Amino acid sequence: VTTLQAGRKVFFFPEGTTTNGRQVQQFHARIFQAAVKAKVPVQPVALQYIDKEGKISDIAPYIDQDTLLSHLWRLFGETDLQIHIWFCDPITVEEKKRRMIAEEAYQQIVTALQQYSTESTDDFQNSQTFGNY
Repeated sequence: VTTLQAGRKVFFFPEGTTTNGRQVQQFHARIFQAAVKAKVPVQPVALQYIDKEGKISDIAPYIDQDTLLSHLWRLFGETDLQIHIWFCDPITVEEKKRRMIAEEAYQQIVTALQQYSTESTDDFQNSQTFGNY
C-alpha cells in the first residue's frame, strides 16, 4: 500500500498463476485490495504471445513442471516470437469492492484477447467463475 501511495507502480498477474494462453482463469479479488486501500486506479494489461504462424505460442507459457531456467532458455532462444500488449481502460477504485474491480479487470482483458485473437474465438476460452472472497 505504501509503495502505491508513493506513486510507484506494482505489476501482478491476478490469476495467481500462468496458463497456456488459451484461457483466462479466475482473478483473485484479494490481490486488488492494495489498490483499494491506497485509493489508486488499476491498469489492466492483456498479454498474448504469438508464434511465427500467427497462432498463440506454446513456447511462452511457464506452466506444469517447467523450471524457470528451462523456461527462460526456451523463451530467449525463440527468434520468431511476438508479444501483443493491450492497455485496457484504467479502473477507478472509489466506492468499489475488490471483487467488483477484479470482475471489471477480467472482463476488459477477456474482451481485448477475444477481439484481437489471431485464433478463432472457439480456441480462446473464457473460464471465469467468481466466488465469494
